[in-house]
Amino acid sequence: QQQQQREGQEPGEAIAPPDKNVMKHVESLRITNSGPYPAKVTFALESSLPSEDAAAEEAAKEVSKGKKSGKEEPKGPAFEDFPFIVEPQELELDVEETKEVRVCCFPVNEGTYSDTLIATVADNPEPIRFQICSIGAKPKVNLDATEVDFDRMLLKQQATKVLKLSNVCAVPVKWRLVPPPEPGVPAPFVISPAALEGTVGVAQDQLLSFSFRATEAATHKFHMKLQIGDTESLRDLADTQDIVVSAEAYAVDIVPEFPNQGTGLDFGNIRVGLPVEQQFHVTNNGKYAVNYEVKVRRKAIRDILEIDMGGDAGEALAVLEPGQKKVVKVI
Repeated sequence: QQQQQREGQEPGEAIAPPDKNVMKHVESLRITNSGPYPAKVTFALESSLPSEDAAAEEAAKEVSKGKKSGKEEPKGPAFEDFPFIVEPQELELDVEETKEVRVCCFPVNEGTYSDTLIATVADNPEPIRFQICSIGAKPKVNLDATEVDFDRMLLKQQATKVLKLSNVCAVPVKWRLVPPPEPGVPAPFVISPAALEGTVGVAQDQLLSFSFRATEAATHKFHMKLQIGDTESLRDLADTQDIVVSAEAYAVDIVPEFPNQGTGLDFGNIRVGLPVEQQFHVTNNGKYAVNYEVKVRRKAIRDILEIDMGGDAGEALAVLEPGQKKVVKVI
């Protein structure tokens, strides 16, 4: 009503439509005069009315100071405690006329708020009470992990890891994943949803899928920021958490080296009963240690050969460290 008077409006005149985002904080009550005479209705919030005890205490203070009671306006409640506004505060209704009263709520802090809207009809001793309540909330989410680690993966392998984004507040939350600076997310990675943004409803979850395909030997590590905010875009999205994504694609690179730069072992003609030994080398040019084994496919030949891979006695596999070269003996 005070705002209307500042703008030159009379109490009860039509109020200009608020912004669409403001309307999300507004509830409208339709008031109809079903009586036989015009009616004047005033509206007030119970929190704005002084209680009898408070009024008596204030009067006692005024008397003790030698002042007349009621000279000064009593102080209203703190808006942080009762964030409700009612407009207009007075309506004049003709018979069968209907008008709207808007109750707005703009919480300053998180929490649950309640009040009572009191409608008083002129010449009617019984006021009408409407209980009102609201929940003040800020956008909040919970991320079940802040690191996506694919560890080491052999070339041509693929893996997917999923993070769960949960809305843990009382309002919908808008979220966005901010990719790293140019050139952005490395090509071997695919992130879903592809738009890297969306809205998660109250008590709902959003799954964030990270897929990695080991296409070539390389090490990857990059950061993505999770931003959240309100769905009304009243404020810019704020950074909340840093997500670290890492992966390594590697290849097994073992090179056999045969005598005279050949492609195998040639025993030639062997006298029956005379053992002949030949050797070749295996070199690990890869980044990590590997286990290896030398086998012969054909059983007839496998039964007459003895192979020493250079490993520990009794072990089925031999270990080749990075850069290491070993001798394989075939007898």
